[in-house]
Amino acid sequence: MSEWIGARYQYPGTFRDAGENIQPDIVFWMAMPSGMIVSTTIIDPRQPVTFAQSFEEAMQPVNAGVLPRPDSIRVPKVRLAKELRPIAGGIAVIVAPVPELDAAFAEMAKMTGGAAKPSYLEEGEIAEETIAEFFVAAQALFKAAPWGLVQEHQIVGVDIPKLKVKGACLSVIGGNDESFGILLFRSVEDYLAFGKRPAKGGTRKDRVAMRSLSFGSRKEIPPSMLREIKKHGWPVAGAHAYPTLFCVDRAMEPVPVAERDFWIMSACALAFLLFVKQHGEVFKNAESANGIKASYINGEGLMVIFTAPY
Repeated sequence: MSEWIGARYQYPGTFRDAGENIQPDIVFWMAMPSGMIVSTTIIDPRQPVTFAQSFEEAMQPVNAGVLPRPDSIRVPKVRLAKELRPIAGGIAVIVAPVPELDAAFAEMAKMTGGAAKPSYLEEGEIAEETIAEFFVAAQALFKAAPWGLVQEHQIVGVDIPKLKVKGACLSVIGGNDESFGILLFRSVEDYLAFGKRPAKGGTRKDRVAMRSLSFGSRKEIPPSMLREIKKHGWPVAGAHAYPTLFCVDRAMEPVPVAERDFWIMSACALAFLLFVKQHGEVFKNAESANGIKASYINGEGLMVIFTAPY
């Protein structure tokens, strides 16, 4: 009886490509009991490959008569098994631990120096000045606490022409006294689809469907990032005001954060505080307030245009 085991892991390190830091996934397929690695697939998050597709690729030597067909397949997660069964051609798929592959992955991680430590600067790939501006904007946002006035459903249109942001949708979170911050959705369609795990976002050039500038406590920040904050003297508004930026695609999968994402969220945060200060009435009585469109230009010449209601 021959068995194949398969699993998907996050690659222990990052690559720099086209101005982005990329952390791919990796899929292993191993034949048992020989322990031979049948296939290794590195998956670029910008061109995602499913677990099922990696299996079909691994099966090519089998279909060509080079390797024997497995009698069963073992994977560590139910969702992986569900993905495989429709295309497994009648091969039994079971869910059980795969310590053999875990050991192979651990050995590879050791050889590559282990997983990269979390960093705001991405090992020098993002300018210190960019992160400094992000912290200044985040500190001002936390101190102003717009979530005390603006409710999550009171979305605002956002355009930043110089950064090719058009028709974006800003939502303020924190009205329930948790998860303070701002979310910037690529479009109102992405805002409405948020949390519903829709299909991948097609061929749109901007893969980021949502950017989040949010705050957490000191204990939630990795030590490597705390050391960066201390070293560079970046300002933090309080013990529960440590800012982070993350991005997801339309399927709610993480997307590597690029310097452009920091530029967008820093400019958006500071300009939005001015907008709320000058036009807060639109949020206090949305039904009676007139629609407002206002623009702001920061020190770098970035114009941010808000439209409220969206």
